[in-house]
Amino acid sequence: MAYLNITITQWLVYLSSRRSFFICTSAGGLREVLLFYEMKKTVLFLSILVSLFWLASRFINIYRFALVGAIFEILWLPMILMVFCLPLISFYYLLKEKFSVNSTYLYAILLLSFTFLIILFFK
Repeated sequence: MAYLNITITQWLVYLSSRRSFFICTSAGGLREVLLFYEMKKTVLFLSILVSLFWLASRFINIYRFALVGAIFEILWLPMILMVFCLPLISFYYLLKEKFSVNSTYLYAILLLSFTFLIILFFK
């Protein structure tokens, strides 16, 4: 099976060199194992994005322009889900890292907690 003239082996070597994930071969077939390196960056990026979204909506009149208001109305439900789910995901991975102080998951939890408190108390 080839995709854009790249074989599966070349694709697996490329992915493992990028450190995004490894593909392990076993008797049962291929299995994907997600490394923590990419997950850390993803969780922190999403935490920053969610925080900026909610802080901007709190301090900026988003309904001043119709397009900005429409984009906000489309994105508010996923952002509400992420503001509650990302700390749980971060806590799970922080637990797996044995509560390391240098973990980006800790900073993601702190950032989302700060954002949640601002949303709750500043009206």
